[in-house]
Amino acid sequence: MTSPDGLACVDRLVREDGRTENWFVETSVPHLPTLWRAYLDGNTPPHLVAALFGALADETPLVREPHRVPHLAATHGRTSTGRVSADTVAFALEHRTTALAQRYTPTPPATPPCGPHVPKPRRAR
Repeated sequence: MTSPDGLACVDRLVREDGRTENWFVETSVPHLPTLWRAYLDGNTPPHLVAALFGALADETPLVREPHRVPHLAATHGRTSTGRVSADTVAFALEHRTTALAQRYTPTPPATPPCGPHVPKPRRAR
């Protein structure tokens, strides 16, 4: 299978019994080496295969800052600029900071490093 613009190609190898052996996915720009490659074996759950192919086929534009567009995308792909509402930016910022906080927040230890604070008994006089 090849995308209409020729930038993505999917190959499926099939066993004699009809089961999928492997999936190979490549993206490239004409006359340049492969940009990105994925390999999925026949044991990859179907919902993950479907999610990958759905993401590859999605025509929804990616929102990126102008200076963060990869060179090959800017020179060989379709790019456009447009205004983004303040609400959209605020939502994206909140979503990103929440995701980063969850990713990097260490879980507190089960017990304090010095053990639970128990006062030492006093000596009798």
